[in-house]
Amino acid sequence: MYTFFRRSVPYPDLMLFDCPDASVGTVQRGVSNTPLQALTLLNGETAVEADRELARRALAEGLASNGETVRWLFRACLTRPPTAMEADRLSRLLQTNRQWYASHAEDAQAMAADIVADRGDTANAAALAATASAIMNLDEFITRE
Repeated sequence: MYTFFRRSVPYPDLMLFDCPDASVGTVQRGVSNTPLQALTLLNGETAVEADRELARRALAEGLASNGETVRWLFRACLTRPPTAMEADRLSRLLQTNRQWYASHAEDAQAMAADIVADRGDTANAAALAATASAIMNLDEFITRE
């Protein structure tokens, strides 16, 4: 991710995630885990846009089943295939999201925003974005050790 960074006014999301002071050198950045960080990763503008873009890419792949979709999303985010348990849970999550968004059209439109599905299936696009959010909020995706 690229952004403009000014020493006098640092990017707010970076400050939430312990970005060091840009006016002095640092050997190691501090690490914290706060509720505000979690909320930013779930609801922040940058995170939601990333979720939608990953869903858009998944739709472009034209994957046929929940299992294929989950495996593609997982590999795109974590560069490894999901275990059987991970794939099963995420497939169920995707199906649950589809059902929920199918009965909540306004919420589906808000979640899918400008994602254009080939079939015009807003509920499916919203479900993919919500599932992408779940994968992108895994500790394995967020933390690099």
